Amino acid sequence: MAPPPALLTGMDLECLAAGVHILVGAEDEYAPVADLEALLESLPGPVNARLSVLDGVDHFFATGGLDSIAAFVGKALG
Repeated sequence: MAPPPALLTGMDLECLAAGVHILVGAEDEYAPVADLEALLESLPGPVNARLSVLDGVDHFFATGGLDSIAAFVGKALG
């Protein structure tokens, strides 16, 4: 979750046939939303990747992030 874009550069994300879902906090100083959006948009071909932004959450999910993650996962698995 919330990978800094520099760590994803060069990874073969398009090979993730099952898909990837990236959760990031809107206040993440290490994984800026705009940078992650640009990275996902730059991938060639169809990619099964989604980005969800949690409002008011920082990189370490310390500011309400754990509750946001629990709600997100509960909804996804619901």
